[in-house]
Amino acid sequence: MRSLVRKKLDVTFDLEQDDSTHRRDTLVAILIDCSINRKPLDLLRLHGWHNALFVGAYDVLNPINIASFRTVDEMFAIKFILKNKLLDSKKETFIIIISNLILGNLMKSVLILVLLFTSLFARSSVKDVTIGKFDFVILTNSYDVYDSKGEWMKLYREERNKNLVFQLRLTLKDVTGNCSSKGLQDGAYEIDDKGITLYSFWDRGGKAYLEPYGARIQRYEIQEDASLKLVASMVYIEATRKNKDEDSGMLYLFKEAKNEAQKEKLKDYVKEIERVYKAKFVYEEDAKKLIKQVKEALKKRLKSIWQKR
Repeated sequence: MRSLVRKKLDVTFDLEQDDSTHRRDTLVAILIDCSINRKPLDLLRLHGWHNALFVGAYDVLNPINIASFRTVDEMFAIKFILKNKLLDSKKETFIIIISNLILGNLMKSVLILVLLFTSLFARSSVKDVTIGKFDFVILTNSYDVYDSKGEWMKLYREERNKNLVFQLRLTLKDVTGNCSSKGLQDGAYEIDDKGITLYSFWDRGGKAYLEPYGARIQRYEIQEDASLKLVASMVYIEATRKNKDEDSGMLYLFKEAKNEAQKEKLKDYVKEIERVYKAKFVYEEDAKKLIKQVKEALKKRLKSIWQKR
């Protein structure tokens, strides 16, 4: 998928190395349109995305003329997700409640429906938690898309009217790539009366050298208005394998930067990592302590999973 994005955005891309398929091309077209096209989302673009999902039926990102929206009286909107005691492997599953209450924004209704039916094809779970005096809901969802497989969690604040307000997201598990070259990510979280702590660890497998290695800890604390505020965030990241990018300031994490140019490269590298990972970069012994703490949290989560089984 990364090479397909480069194919569309990099004029120097070697087309002889192109092994893409029409289905992958259409998916990348949607991703790029979502990321780069800053125009308001209208029905023309939405229909274009719809086309790209039906490979071979229509041209990519061109509008279709079949089907129509329901009238206002017929329109349904998703109101909320309600837990229900049905049987699955863990004796717990969830049903979707579709309400006749109308949302004034048609596009919002359509997008919620799209997200909902996408999640129906993956394994999901919902858990109620309390932080301070406020109620929250944790939605955990697994995915398996092309060369990426994993699991993420999203935290929502539950309001008095039972509406769910998104707060944050954490990747719990991700493996991207093949056996010979893949990027790995693991995550865990801990909740207490004052807030939630997120742990993330990145690694690489096989011959992968452009994947990151490192760890991050983020601490969010509950506020009087029930919002979660990021109060502390630390990170240590090696963006590539050592010595794979001779021009990167990352090299000076392993050896002393002796002149001003080298020090500036290190400074630029750290600044970029802090921007991307939204955390304060730590060095040397602090970095070792950070990685150790994250690994302990991941080990604790894994042990909890096995105990439940």
